[in-house]
Amino acid sequence: LALITYHLYFGFKEATFKVYRIFLILLGTFLILMIRNYVLIILIPAVIAWSISRKVRWKPIVTFCAVYGIFIFLFFNLHYINPKLNFPQAVVTKQQDFLQLHGGSYVPVTQLQPSFISFVKTAPQALNLAVLRPYPSDVKQLLSLAAAVEIGFLWLLFIVFLFYREKIKSPDPFLFFCIFFAFSTFITIGYTVNFVGAIVRYRSVVWPFVIVPMVALIDWNRIGNILAGTGKKAKSS
Repeated sequence: LALITYHLYFGFKEATFKVYRIFLILLGTFLILMIRNYVLIILIPAVIAWSISRKVRWKPIVTFCAVYGIFIFLFFNLHYINPKLNFPQAVVTKQQDFLQLHGGSYVPVTQLQPSFISFVKTAPQALNLAVLRPYPSDVKQLLSLAAAVEIGFLWLLFIVFLFYREKIKSPDPFLFFCIFFAFSTFITIGYTVNFVGAIVRYRSVVWPFVIVPMVALIDWNRIGNILAGTGKKAKSS
């Protein structure tokens, strides 16, 4: 992911892709295909939307929403053209495989059906699993405690970002790539996995695409000035 993202970013920025960049992008693609092939499927629409948004004059959010709308339509309808391309059933099958397993971090979930309505209805459950768990009540050992503290810290960081973010007039399409890729990966994990321990491992690869842009867009000078002002008031009192 690092190879692909890094060399796509600078390839777009330089408006040219040198041979070594193409080679490293292909190498990264091959490695993902060998280790986590489903990540490559999630990555494709994000890269296409990123590429198009670099060339058209539309707002990046419009481009990304349009591309993802097309891919969502294809996801639920390609099996009418070729039964082997039944992606909803593949997700359902993957969830059923996990439901047959047993472990200490098991979470009961509503079973998916290979239909658009079922995916929409279970989306909140999927996002809750992938982004909010483990709850403090899920903590049973030291590792789950660490994961719960991590989630609490990340949500605290997100709240700081909401109130103290810098305003950007024309955001870089790369930001939308990070958001859409991360969101689609989270919801895919939430749809298929119902073990908190496994979810923590799978989503760890995606967090940098959320955390790094979020930290970079926080107005730390403003926060520093507020803290400095609070310190001065405390001393004067």
